[in-house]
Amino acid sequence: MARYELPDGKSGKFFEITLEGNRVVTVTGIAGAYSFKSDGKTIYGSDSGRKGGRTYKDADAAQKAYDKAVAAKRAEGYKRVDRPDDVVEVTTDALRDAALEAMIAGASPGDAGPYLVYADWLEHRGDPRGEFIALQHAKQQPTDNARFLELKKREQALLFAHERAWIGDVTVACAHRLKLDWRLGFIESARINATTNPTEPPLAAVLESLLRSPAGCAVRSLELLGMPNDRSAELFAALAKLPSPGLRTVKATTRCADLVAAREISEAHRRRLEAARVEIEVTLYD
Repeated sequence: MARYELPDGKSGKFFEITLEGNRVVTVTGIAGAYSFKSDGKTIYGSDSGRKGGRTYKDADAAQKAYDKAVAAKRAEGYKRVDRPDDVVEVTTDALRDAALEAMIAGASPGDAGPYLVYADWLEHRGDPRGEFIALQHAKQQPTDNARFLELKKREQALLFAHERAWIGDVTVACAHRLKLDWRLGFIESARINATTNPTEPPLAAVLESLLRSPAGCAVRSLELLGMPNDRSAELFAALAKLPSPGLRTVKATTRCADLVAAREISEAHRRRLEAARVEIEVTLYD
Protein backbone atom coordinates (compact mmCIF):
# COMPACT_ATOMS: atom_id res chain seq x y z
CA MET A 1 0.00 0.00 0.00
CA ALA A 2 1.16 3.53 -0.82
CA ARG A 3 -0.25 6.57 0.99
CA TYR A 4 -0.34 10.13 -0.34
CA GLU A 5 -1.50 13.29 1.41
CA LEU A 6 -2.24 16.82 0.22
CA PRO A 7 0.20 19.08 2.11
CA ASP A 8 -1.94 22.21 2.08
CA GLY A 9 -2.06 22.44 5.86
CA LYS A 10 -5.84 22.54 6.11
CA SER A 11 -7.79 19.98 4.10
CA GLY A 12 -6.24 16.80 5.52
CA LYS A 13 -7.00 14.94 2.30
CA PHE A 14 -5.30 11.59 1.76
CA PHE A 15 -5.18 8.91 -0.92
CA GLU A 16 -4.16 5.27 -0.46
CA ILE A 17 -3.68 2.81 -3.29
CA THR A 18 -2.87 -0.90 -3.35
CA LEU A 19 -2.16 -3.23 -6.26
CA GLU A 20 -3.60 -6.73 -5.71
CA GLY A 21 -2.98 -8.91 -8.73
CA ASN A 22 -5.36 -7.67 -11.42
CA ARG A 23 -7.21 -5.38 -9.00
CA VAL A 24 -6.52 -1.83 -7.83
CA VAL A 25 -7.96 -0.76 -4.47
CA THR A 26 -8.09 2.88 -3.42
CA VAL A 27 -9.12 4.78 -0.32
CA THR A 28 -9.74 8.54 -0.40
CA GLY A 29 -10.76 10.70 2.50
CA ILE A 30 -9.85 13.09 5.28
CA ALA A 31 -7.14 12.34 7.82
CA GLY A 32 -8.10 12.83 11.43
CA ALA A 33 -8.66 11.15 14.75
CA TYR A 34 -11.80 9.44 15.99
CA SER A 35 -12.87 7.33 18.96
CA PHE A 36 -15.75 5.01 19.78
CA LYS A 37 -16.93 2.70 22.55
CA SER A 38 -16.70 -1.08 22.21
CA ASP A 39 -17.40 -3.53 25.04
CA GLY A 40 -16.93 -0.76 27.57
CA LYS A 41 -13.56 0.29 26.14
CA THR A 42 -12.67 3.42 24.20
CA ILE A 43 -11.10 2.58 20.85
CA TYR A 44 -9.03 5.23 19.11
CA GLY A 45 -8.24 5.38 15.43
CA SER A 46 -7.65 7.80 12.62
CA ASP A 47 -8.78 8.68 9.11
CA SER A 48 -12.22 8.65 7.56
CA GLY A 49 -12.27 7.55 3.95
CA ARG A 50 -14.16 5.96 1.10
CA LYS A 51 -12.88 2.69 -0.31
CA GLY A 52 -13.13 1.76 -3.96
CA GLY A 53 -11.71 -0.84 -6.27
CA ARG A 54 -11.68 -2.09 -9.82
CA THR A 55 -10.72 -5.42 -11.36
CA TYR A 56 -8.90 -5.37 -14.69
CA LYS A 57 -8.47 -8.03 -17.35
CA ASP A 58 -4.91 -8.80 -16.28
CA ALA A 59 -2.08 -7.64 -14.03
CA ASP A 60 -0.50 -5.45 -16.72
CA ALA A 61 -3.71 -3.47 -17.15
CA ALA A 62 -3.99 -3.10 -13.38
CA GLN A 63 -0.39 -1.85 -13.16
CA LYS A 64 -1.07 0.79 -15.82
CA ALA A 65 -4.19 1.93 -13.97
CA TYR A 66 -2.21 2.06 -10.73
CA ASP A 67 0.52 4.19 -12.30
CA LYS A 68 -2.04 6.49 -13.92
CA ALA A 69 -3.89 7.04 -10.63
CA VAL A 70 -0.65 7.83 -8.79
CA ALA A 71 0.45 10.24 -11.53
CA ALA A 72 -2.91 12.04 -11.33
CA LYS A 73 -2.63 12.52 -7.58
CA ARG A 74 0.94 13.75 -7.88
CA ALA A 75 -0.23 16.27 -10.46
CA GLU A 76 -2.78 17.53 -7.92
CA GLY A 77 0.02 18.13 -5.43
CA TYR A 78 -0.25 14.99 -3.30
CA LYS A 79 2.97 13.79 -1.68
CA ARG A 80 3.80 10.25 -0.65
CA VAL A 81 4.05 10.02 3.14
CA ASP A 82 4.59 6.34 3.91
CA ARG A 83 8.18 6.75 2.73
CA PRO A 84 8.92 10.50 2.88
CA ASP A 85 11.99 12.06 1.31
CA ASP A 86 13.02 13.98 4.41
CA VAL A 87 13.53 10.90 6.60
CA VAL A 88 17.06 9.61 6.92
CA GLU A 89 17.02 5.83 6.62
CA VAL A 90 19.14 3.79 9.00
CA THR A 91 20.45 0.68 7.28
CA THR A 92 22.54 -0.91 10.02
CA ASP A 93 21.72 -4.52 10.80
CA ALA A 94 19.07 -5.05 13.44
CA LEU A 95 19.92 -7.05 16.54
CA ARG A 96 18.36 -10.51 16.75
CA ASP A 97 18.04 -13.32 19.26
CA ALA A 98 17.01 -16.72 17.92
CA ALA A 99 15.65 -18.01 21.23
CA LEU A 100 13.44 -14.96 21.78
CA GLU A 101 12.21 -15.06 18.19
CA ALA A 102 11.27 -18.72 18.68
CA MET A 103 9.26 -17.77 21.78
CA ILE A 104 7.36 -15.17 19.77
CA ALA A 105 6.72 -17.56 16.87
CA GLY A 106 5.24 -20.07 19.30
CA ALA A 107 3.27 -17.61 21.41
CA SER A 108 -0.52 -17.65 21.46
CA PRO A 109 -2.12 -14.81 19.45
CA GLY A 110 -3.14 -12.77 22.50
CA ASP A 111 0.06 -13.18 24.52
CA ALA A 112 2.13 -9.99 24.55
CA GLY A 113 4.64 -11.30 27.10
CA PRO A 114 7.32 -12.67 24.74
CA TYR A 115 7.16 -9.51 22.63
CA LEU A 116 7.72 -7.26 25.64
CA VAL A 117 10.63 -9.43 26.80
CA TYR A 118 12.16 -8.99 23.35
CA ALA A 119 11.49 -5.23 23.49
CA ASP A 120 13.33 -5.00 26.79
CA TRP A 121 16.24 -7.05 25.42
CA LEU A 122 16.50 -4.77 22.38
CA GLU A 123 16.18 -1.51 24.32
CA HIS A 124 18.95 -2.52 26.71
CA ARG A 125 21.19 -2.92 23.67
CA GLY A 126 20.20 0.39 22.09
CA ASP A 127 18.18 -1.09 19.23
CA PRO A 128 15.27 1.23 18.25
CA ARG A 129 13.03 -1.72 17.44
CA GLY A 130 12.65 -2.24 21.17
CA GLU A 131 11.02 1.18 21.43
CA PHE A 132 8.90 0.36 18.37
CA ILE A 133 7.52 -2.80 20.02
CA ALA A 134 6.80 -0.87 23.22
CA LEU A 135 5.03 1.88 21.25
CA GLN A 136 2.79 -0.57 19.45
CA HIS A 137 1.92 -2.19 22.77
CA ALA A 138 1.16 1.21 24.32
CA LYS A 139 -1.19 2.02 21.43
CA GLN A 140 -3.28 -1.02 22.36
CA GLN A 141 -3.85 0.27 25.89
CA PRO A 142 -6.61 2.70 26.95
CA THR A 143 -5.35 6.26 26.48
CA ASP A 144 -6.55 9.71 25.50
CA ASN A 145 -6.74 10.90 21.93
CA ALA A 146 -3.72 13.20 22.08
CA ARG A 147 -1.52 10.47 23.52
CA PHE A 148 -2.67 7.99 20.88
CA LEU A 149 -1.72 10.37 18.07
CA GLU A 150 1.62 11.08 19.74
CA LEU A 151 2.38 7.36 19.91
CA LYS A 152 1.32 6.86 16.30
CA LYS A 153 3.53 9.72 15.08
CA ARG A 154 6.58 8.30 16.85
CA GLU A 155 5.76 4.79 15.63
CA GLN A 156 5.64 5.97 12.01
CA ALA A 157 8.87 7.93 12.37
CA LEU A 158 10.71 4.84 13.62
CA LEU A 159 9.28 2.69 10.83
CA PHE A 160 10.25 5.23 8.17
CA ALA A 161 13.82 5.36 9.47
CA HIS A 162 14.44 1.65 10.05
CA GLU A 163 12.14 -0.13 7.61
CA ARG A 164 14.90 -1.54 5.42
CA ALA A 165 16.76 -3.01 8.38
CA TRP A 166 13.58 -4.53 9.80
CA ILE A 167 11.88 -6.04 6.73
CA GLY A 168 14.62 -6.20 4.08
CA ASP A 169 15.59 -4.22 0.98
CA VAL A 170 13.62 -6.38 -1.46
CA THR A 171 10.50 -6.18 0.70
CA VAL A 172 10.72 -2.38 0.80
CA ALA A 173 11.34 -2.18 -2.95
CA CYS A 174 8.10 -4.11 -3.53
CA ALA A 175 6.02 -2.23 -0.96
CA HIS A 176 3.37 -1.36 -3.55
CA ARG A 177 2.64 -5.09 -3.89
CA LEU A 178 2.34 -5.73 -0.16
CA LYS A 179 -0.07 -5.19 2.69
CA LEU A 180 1.71 -5.90 5.96
CA ASP A 181 -0.14 -6.15 9.27
CA TRP A 182 2.14 -5.28 12.19
CA ARG A 183 1.75 -6.52 15.74
CA LEU A 184 4.19 -5.53 18.46
CA GLY A 185 7.17 -5.03 16.18
CA PHE A 186 6.59 -8.10 14.00
CA ILE A 187 4.66 -8.79 10.81
CA GLU A 188 1.60 -10.81 11.83
CA SER A 189 0.22 -11.35 8.34
CA ALA A 190 1.08 -10.35 4.79
CA ARG A 191 -0.89 -10.06 1.56
CA ILE A 192 1.32 -10.15 -1.51
CA ASN A 193 0.47 -9.42 -5.11
CA ALA A 194 2.11 -12.47 -6.65
CA THR A 195 2.00 -11.21 -10.24
CA THR A 196 5.32 -9.58 -11.05
CA ASN A 197 6.62 -7.33 -13.79
CA PRO A 198 9.91 -8.22 -15.52
CA THR A 199 11.57 -5.22 -13.87
CA GLU A 200 10.62 -6.31 -10.34
CA PRO A 201 12.06 -9.01 -8.08
CA PRO A 202 10.33 -12.40 -8.44
CA LEU A 203 7.87 -13.55 -5.82
CA ALA A 204 10.31 -16.08 -4.36
CA ALA A 205 12.80 -13.27 -3.68
CA VAL A 206 10.11 -11.16 -1.98
CA LEU A 207 9.06 -14.07 0.22
CA GLU A 208 12.65 -14.81 1.19
CA SER A 209 13.36 -11.15 1.98
CA LEU A 210 10.28 -10.92 4.18
CA LEU A 211 10.53 -14.24 6.03
CA ARG A 212 14.26 -13.91 6.71
CA SER A 213 13.92 -10.35 8.00
CA PRO A 214 13.91 -9.46 11.72
CA ALA A 215 10.27 -8.34 11.64
CA GLY A 216 9.05 -11.00 9.22
CA CYS A 217 10.45 -14.08 10.90
CA ALA A 218 7.23 -14.73 12.84
CA VAL A 219 4.66 -14.23 10.07
CA ARG A 220 1.60 -16.35 10.86
CA SER A 221 -0.47 -15.88 7.72
CA LEU A 222 0.42 -15.32 4.07
CA GLU A 223 -1.98 -14.52 1.26
CA LEU A 224 -0.67 -14.71 -2.30
CA LEU A 225 -2.93 -12.92 -4.78
CA GLY A 226 -2.93 -13.84 -8.47
CA MET A 227 -0.20 -16.46 -8.18
CA PRO A 228 1.00 -17.65 -11.62
CA ASN A 229 -0.33 -21.16 -12.17
CA ASP A 230 2.83 -22.43 -13.85
CA ARG A 231 5.01 -21.34 -10.92
CA SER A 232 2.82 -22.31 -7.98
CA ALA A 233 4.43 -25.65 -7.11
CA GLU A 234 7.92 -24.13 -7.34
CA LEU A 235 6.97 -21.20 -5.12
CA PHE A 236 5.39 -23.37 -2.45
CA ALA A 237 8.40 -25.66 -2.49
CA ALA A 238 10.65 -22.65 -1.93
CA LEU A 239 8.37 -21.39 0.83
CA ALA A 240 8.62 -24.70 2.68
CA LYS A 241 12.41 -24.32 2.84
CA LEU A 242 12.35 -20.81 4.30
CA PRO A 243 12.62 -20.22 8.06
CA SER A 244 9.02 -19.51 9.04
CA PRO A 245 8.37 -21.18 12.41
CA GLY A 246 5.28 -19.09 13.10
CA LEU A 247 3.61 -19.65 9.73
CA ARG A 248 0.26 -21.40 10.06
CA THR A 249 -1.78 -20.45 7.00
CA VAL A 250 -1.04 -19.82 3.34
CA LYS A 251 -3.87 -18.72 1.07
CA ALA A 252 -3.38 -18.44 -2.66
CA THR A 253 -5.56 -17.25 -5.50
CA THR A 254 -4.56 -18.69 -8.85
CA ARG A 255 -5.98 -18.93 -12.33
CA CYS A 256 -6.85 -22.52 -13.22
CA ALA A 257 -8.80 -24.16 -16.04
CA ASP A 258 -10.81 -26.69 -14.07
CA LEU A 259 -11.42 -28.11 -10.62
CA VAL A 260 -9.50 -31.32 -11.29
CA ALA A 261 -6.31 -29.39 -11.96
CA ALA A 262 -7.03 -27.22 -8.93
CA ARG A 263 -7.24 -30.26 -6.67
CA GLU A 264 -3.96 -31.56 -8.06
CA ILE A 265 -2.27 -28.22 -7.41
CA SER A 266 -3.71 -28.06 -3.91
CA GLU A 267 -2.51 -31.57 -3.07
CA ALA A 268 0.94 -30.81 -4.44
CA HIS A 269 1.13 -27.76 -2.20
CA ARG A 270 0.08 -29.76 0.83
CA ARG A 271 2.70 -32.43 0.19
CA ARG A 272 5.44 -29.85 -0.23
CA LEU A 273 4.55 -28.07 3.00
CA GLU A 274 3.54 -31.11 5.04
CA ALA A 275 6.75 -31.01 7.05
CA ALA A 276 6.07 -27.39 8.00
CA ARG A 277 2.50 -28.20 9.12
CA VAL A 278 1.11 -25.22 7.25
CA GLU A 279 -2.53 -25.14 6.18
CA ILE A 280 -2.93 -24.46 2.46
CA GLU A 281 -6.00 -22.96 0.82
CA VAL A 282 -6.18 -22.47 -2.95
CA THR A 283 -8.91 -20.31 -4.51
CA LEU A 284 -9.61 -20.12 -8.24
CA TYR A 285 -10.53 -17.10 -10.31
CA ASP A 286 -11.38 -16.72 -13.98
